[in-house]
Amino acid sequence: MSKFFSGFALKNDDRLFTDLFIDFGISLTYYDVCGFSYGAQKALSYTLCCNSRINRLILISPAFFNNKDSVFIDSQIHAFKKNKDLYLKCFYKNIGFNNISNEFIGDASLFDLDNLLNFTFKSDDLIAIKKMGIKILIFLGGKDKIINTISAMDFFKDFGIVYFIKEANHLLRV
Repeated sequence: MSKFFSGFALKNDDRLFTDLFIDFGISLTYYDVCGFSYGAQKALSYTLCCNSRINRLILISPAFFNNKDSVFIDSQIHAFKKNKDLYLKCFYKNIGFNNISNEFIGDASLFDLDNLLNFTFKSDDLIAIKKMGIKILIFLGGKDKIINTISAMDFFKDFGIVYFIKEANHLLRV
């Protein structure tokens, strides 16, 4: 079984992408590392320091905030501190959950939100991963309300295969 890193405030979200992988003819193996959103950041970091064999790094709606300024980040942190429950309610709606099941609700800490928003995807890291012989697959949704998918696609296109699902949201649902 592959290694999967969950998104911010989520758990068991690997189950949400089974059909996606089937639709794209991807059979996950023990040697794959996957991550959704915030988990994509963690998956990339894990891949960089892992000493075990990895064949593919699969980034599902990577939380790409390279193009966001400190005002955006500060406003997100402030909103979370002010009313965590309201923040998460809006967050779940914006990623594509209208009625989120408790089976997917995970821990949400200020520490994780800060790490999520301040993470920078670096070209050098992706080049290093490619030099290790690891294939990189990136899935993006054209109607994502969390990230700017055009900026993300422009950044990732030189490092791997980008699957752009034009009508999909952050959860890659149409």
